[in-house]
Amino acid sequence: MVLIDFQNDFCSPDIAGDGPPTNTSNAAAALRANEFARKAAELGARVVYTQQVLDLDRLTERQRRWERADGLCAAGSWGAELFIPPVPGSDVIV
Repeated sequence: MVLIDFQNDFCSPDIAGDGPPTNTSNAAAALRANEFARKAAELGARVVYTQQVLDLDRLTERQRRWERADGLCAAGSWGAELFIPPVPGSDVIV
């Protein structure tokens, strides 16, 4: 089972700061997916999480033109961290 990019920038209601939460549906979907992954892992399925991370140092000059250092899922940022805790025995691919 692969869970793709369930990260704070995409799923956490806290991303709105002081404003009203805008992605509560994403948060709920992430929590449901993680519960499904937990049950699947208990039945012997392999679970893999992907974590998209924007690292400007790894981009070409052309790619850097379209990105900002503080963009979505920037390397080292809170937003790049997984919103859901990986289930025991799973792998995280960055």
